[in-house]
Amino acid sequence: MSGIDRNIVLLFTTRTLRLLGYPDERSAAAGITGIARSIGASLSPVVAGALFTLFLSGPFIVAGGLKIIYDLILFRSFKAANVADEV
Repeated sequence: MSGIDRNIVLLFTTRTLRLLGYPDERSAAAGITGIARSIGASLSPVVAGALFTLFLSGPFIVAGGLKIIYDLILFRSFKAANVADEV
């Protein structure tokens, strides 16, 4: 991941933490995103290999389903957030 991509992820996570009520937690945001990325990078080849043995398109179907679930959870959490006081 390039430096620009890392900064975008960190900015998004920092703003997310502010919306949830944790102001100025930049180091915590960097830690959370770093741990999540490293866990995903270490477990995904094992899971994808197991799914490939079952059927060839398995990893793609599971990844699409997980992405849909992630988007719905994110939508639900931001729908409830009150951002009127942040300009």
